[in-house]
Amino acid sequence: MGDWGAGIRRWTRSRSGSALLAVVEATAVGLAYGIADTRISGDEGRHFLAFLAAGVALGFRHAGRAMLCWLPLGVGLYLAHVVAIARGARPPFVEENVRFSEACLFALIPAGLSLMLGALVRVSLASNGVLRREAGPPVRFLPRTTRDVLVAVACLGVGLGLLRRAAFPPTIYAPGFTEARFAQIREGMTAGQVLSILGPPLDRRPWGEGVEAWRYSNQYTYTSDFDRRWLFLRDGVVQSIANDYWWD
Repeated sequence: MGDWGAGIRRWTRSRSGSALLAVVEATAVGLAYGIADTRISGDEGRHFLAFLAAGVALGFRHAGRAMLCWLPLGVGLYLAHVVAIARGARPPFVEENVRFSEACLFALIPAGLSLMLGALVRVSLASNGVLRREAGPPVRFLPRTTRDVLVAVACLGVGLGLLRRAAFPPTIYAPGFTEARFAQIREGMTAGQVLSILGPPLDRRPWGEGVEAWRYSNQYTYTSDFDRRWLFLRDGVVQSIANDYWWD
């Protein structure tokens, strides 16, 4: 039993073992918090404190491999909410739909900052003779090998891409919509002509007295900006065309 335990310790201190351990621990923490959050309603401000504590702890523990923890920790909340919504969970425990749950990706911000903080504290203490490793290379803030650097850069790229998606969500368009077809629409066209060019809109709704808005695009969420491609019809004839960028 002792030999088995010693073998596990040696493996977790190896380059591949320590990297896998960092990913597994961050995944477990992120998913555990996400699952718990789908059962709690209330102030979302708790996310910051939760990821701050988790990130500092993981960053302190894994130091130079803290970057490997970023995606598993920061995306866990989003994945848990997506699964909960698919299983029938509804507000106030989760978002209205999967699109809206992408706001959970903002957890990557406190997760990343706190991981850096934890790693910096560990490196600072180790450089002053506190909590130094008994064997192996010294504690470092940055990855040691070229492979680790490439993995860290890849994680950074994916994480920033997810944050960009959350901050600047795409516009939703009607099926088959293209900008070239929309450019063919002119004031005075009939509803039949519009349908023959663009097909049906996402929805139609009253827009003032006697006016109907045909919305060929819409927001990804209630608060996101989007490319507005709307037509306003009166008595089945196009009266005006909205072709602009809507700042919410």
